[in-house]
Amino acid sequence: QALLPLDLDQLLREVVETWVIRALDKRIDLGYEHAGKVLIDGNAFLLREMINNLLDNALRYTPVGGRVTARVAALGDFVVLEIEDNGPGISEDESLKVFDRFYRGEGADVEGSGLGLAIVREIAEVHKAAASLRPRARNPAEGEAAGCVARIVFPAHRPPREPVQEPVQTGFA
Repeated sequence: QALLPLDLDQLLREVVETWVIRALDKRIDLGYEHAGKVLIDGNAFLLREMINNLLDNALRYTPVGGRVTARVAALGDFVVLEIEDNGPGISEDESLKVFDRFYRGEGADVEGSGLGLAIVREIAEVHKAAASLRPRARNPAEGEAAGCVARIVFPAHRPPREPVQEPVQTGFA
């Protein structure tokens, strides 16, 4: 599977657009935060699958009237993809188990095989990226559910360096 330079922000926007109807059906505010061109070396097919799994999870666990936000950010040598929700949240202890195959969260009353996040982790590994799912930092004054943030940290695309050419010696002084 060749990893080619691709704009992760554009890919995220395209995938988010395919989920809008499902979010509207559940009265969830599905947001996308535009970042501009953000390049990684990636496989578009696999990354689409990863983002679909993350959005499916977020929309599945976020209650009616909730919020899900998708974003990409370039941070120096890294690119961060985040899907944030204000669903029931996750404990720090559970956040270490959710990427295991067939793991089902505590009190999970939604359908699913428990494979979605295992697939996300495998796709992240193909891209030399790290996947995590953590409780969302929140302002207690907001009075809303804790929620979580799925975060994938990729190495940023680096164009190949041009070889340095030595000056040609002509023999003339």
